[in-house]
Amino acid sequence: MRFLLRVLPLLIAAASGPAMAQEPPTTPETPIELSLDEAVALAVVRSLDLQRAGYTVDLQALDLREAEAAGDPELSVSGGPTVRLSRGYETDFFGLPDSLGGGGPELGVGSEASLGASVGASLNLPLFDGGARRARRRAASQALDAARLDRDRAVEDVVRETAADYLDVLRGAALVAVEDTNLAADRALLDRVRAEYDAGNRNLGDVLQQEAAIAQGEQRLATARRNEAVARLNLRQDLRLPRGTALDLAPVADAVLDLPARDLDVDALVALAFEERDDLDAQSARI
Repeated sequence: MRFLLRVLPLLIAAASGPAMAQEPPTTPETPIELSLDEAVALAVVRSLDLQRAGYTVDLQALDLREAEAAGDPELSVSGGPTVRLSRGYETDFFGLPDSLGGGGPELGVGSEASLGASVGASLNLPLFDGGARRARRRAASQALDAARLDRDRAVEDVVRETAADYLDVLRGAALVAVEDTNLAADRALLDRVRAEYDAGNRNLGDVLQQEAAIAQGEQRLATARRNEAVARLNLRQDLRLPRGTALDLAPVADAVLDLPARDLDVDALVALAFEERDDLDAQSARI
């Protein structure tokens, strides 16, 4: 909890300002210097899971807004111009118009045009729906609360995974240094054993035993280097950095990792876990 309080200002600054969202330098020849707080803030800004959770919150907020507006009166107005065109003709035969049965070569043609406009309005006012609108608004509100809790849970997951991978890198580097030092000491001891063997003070078994110890030390060193490389790979994935990006990580002060001592029994620990878990709150909001 203390660590989350330390990184909370950085998370707020990262979410509100565009500076932290900029792409970090990714040149493999230029190591990126990061502290634990900076790594966590960068992971939160660049996490795709948090972006997806934020989009879900926005969509649920729109659903709630739509549900709240469902009971408002609906007023619709329609209108538009109208144009009417007509054209006709009439013949005249022996003075009788064509409409009376006459016919002849004389032809009369006429046309007519008229313009108009139409306007209409309708008002829909819901009176009673059996509480359906209220239920939809409540469901949308609870879905929004659940989405926000899921987003908070996703932030906690990103912070925890990034911090764990950061510490794994530091631990891997420390183990590599220890194994390297031990291997150098074993090699120096082998030189001394060989010198004593040449002088007749040691037997061949001592030399072979020391060579076997060196082989085991080389194997441990290779394993430590592999573990450090895997830890760095996991941290780069958390930060979404290109492969091969060099990282220069600052050591972590002991005060950052120290947690206050709390005298709790098993029941109190379980109750505290249920109280602090946002995913359970999210499930309760959905129910």
